[in-house]
Amino acid sequence: MSPGPVMLLGAGTWGVALAVFGLMANPWAGLARLAPAGAADSPSVISRSTIAQTHTPDALLGRGGVPCVLAVLGVGAVTPELRSGEGATTDGP
Repeated sequence: MSPGPVMLLGAGTWGVALAVFGLMANPWAGLARLAPAGAADSPSVISRSTIAQTHTPDALLGRGGVPCVLAVLGVGAVTPELRSGEGATTDGP
């Protein structure tokens, strides 16, 4: 199976599993719904990476993933902390 359908199937399964998780009244039943979500996310991430690596021109190979890494792991994760620290510094106790 090619990476595109694997990515779409994984992302769709992940979304459905999280939607079902949100509808669960019992926390343990909800927690059990997170396992399929995690299992579906892995092939989706690997397929997305495969598509990016195989369709990116050689001259741009090292540069295409940097914005994604900065948005997901770097700046996206740090920005709320930076704003909280900034607010604590300026507002103070």
